Amino acid sequence: MNEQNPVTPVLTKKQAQRANSTVVGMLIAIGVTLALALPVLLLVPQKKADSFERRVDVASVSAQAGSSAGFRPAAPVLPHEYPSNHADLDHGGQGQPTTWNVGYITPSKTYMQFVQTNKANETWIAQQAKGPKVGTKKAGGAVWDVYAAGGGDQSWVSQREGSTYIISGQASEQDKTLLAEALAKTSPRLEGQSAPSPTSKPTS
Repeated sequence: MNEQNPVTPVLTKKQAQRANSTVVGMLIAIGVTLALALPVLLLVPQKKADSFERRVDVASVSAQAGSSAGFRPAAPVLPHEYPSNHADLDHGGQGQPTTWNVGYITPSKTYMQFVQTNKANETWIAQQAKGPKVGTKKAGGAVWDVYAAGGGDQSWVSQREGSTYIISGQASEQDKTLLAEALAKTSPRLEGQSAPSPTSKPTS
């Protein structure tokens, strides 16, 4: 059986012109589309990393939340480089206490938060700390119990004037110390509320 050479199709002059015109038309259409879309894309403001950084006025939210919290929600003053990205009052439910929760973004873009309540007990603290107690630390004139929450995270727990505070997050020890010092300058008592007796114990 003899092998035959493949037949190469030959286009007529008109067929070649039609093929070329089709390709040219596609290129022109693509060019027009890009010309129309590019100005629109340039007019859309580009989001920078800072635009995802939500800044919450903690003092303002704290003032609003105080009427239903049963304690004064702390509004610590941190440097401008530590914006708060959330501040909310959680009324709990199903045996959980009312808590005041505030989160911050540090200059190194790590996260830390504190939780405050006046109805803490050992079970609640264990749920929040998420790890065993590994020692203590003094910060802001108070002694904080340090819990290893795993993954390099630590939770600091302290009690003052009837309120329990828990600081947690991946932020550095220096950042958490800054928050602890700022919390020490706030008062958890409502106006007209008397200080607890020196012999009183936290709710368990």
